Amino acid sequence: MNFTQLAKEFLQHCKRRELSSHTLRAYRCDLESFGLFYSPIGNFPQSLSKDIFEQWLDHLQEEKLSPASRKRRLACLKVFCRWLEDKGVVENSPLNGNRLKIKQPKRLPRNIPDHQLVPLFALLTRKGSDIGFRNLVLHVALEFLITTGMRIGELCTLMIADVDVKTGSVRVVGKGARERTVFILDDDLKELVTSYLEQRSLSRANITEHFLILPNGSPATPDYLRRQLHKLTKKANIDRTITPHMFRHTAATMLLENGVDIRYVQKLLGHASLTTTEIYTHVSETSLRAALVAGNPRRRIQNT
Repeated sequence: MNFTQLAKEFLQHCKRRELSSHTLRAYRCDLESFGLFYSPIGNFPQSLSKDIFEQWLDHLQEEKLSPASRKRRLACLKVFCRWLEDKGVVENSPLNGNRLKIKQPKRLPRNIPDHQLVPLFALLTRKGSDIGFRNLVLHVALEFLITTGMRIGELCTLMIADVDVKTGSVRVVGKGARERTVFILDDDLKELVTSYLEQRSLSRANITEHFLILPNGSPATPDYLRRQLHKLTKKANIDRTITPHMFRHTAATMLLENGVDIRYVQKLLGHASLTTTEIYTHVSETSLRAALVAGNPRRRIQNT
């Protein structure tokens, strides 16, 4: 069996494991990248080796692929090779115990400051005849993102049955099909969701059981919400690109700055490792530093 056939079989295996469509697309792209590089080299899997992967990573670097993308592709091939080993195609994965490391520069999460959040939500909460169902969908979406810290993909896969307005609990299926519960406990938000569900049932055909839908009744998609957010940002005269994922970063940072234990934030975000959540503590420390500079007690003494 050749590489292409095994790659297709592996993707089918991942689909049966109910990996997200986003993960499946990424895996397909990563496998195609490796397949194009590997095909001229030799027979598969006989010539598969750690050296081949080192050459592939060097090639990706020469192609100016970012460290994050190279790291993702290597992670995909690790999973693929482990599957080949379990299937008996290879005796031992060449990536077992490997020391292939990709240095990735640390980047702090990009947050949305209050002076930009306020005009965005002000436009969505404004009363008037021009506020229709389309804006209501976006309003609910952004409120969920900033309140729960969920990913945009997770939000778009929510079903009506996943949202219990009475208890304020929301069932989320995250990466690796891991389930978690987040909460909408604010009374105003519960009222907004109730209003949305009423309008949803009154004016839209029951095309789908997805929680968020488009004006035509079909499920809302991440791309649709990104486009609507971009339009809203321009309308608010914000000269900066704001993405749905930035709401997740902002939610995490706000919670930590308000004294919420980092392990609770980890559980809310669905991080498998606390290390992933800890990046937000750096943002909080940056905010603390800025606050201390602004409120320098020595300056107050000197100016008295």
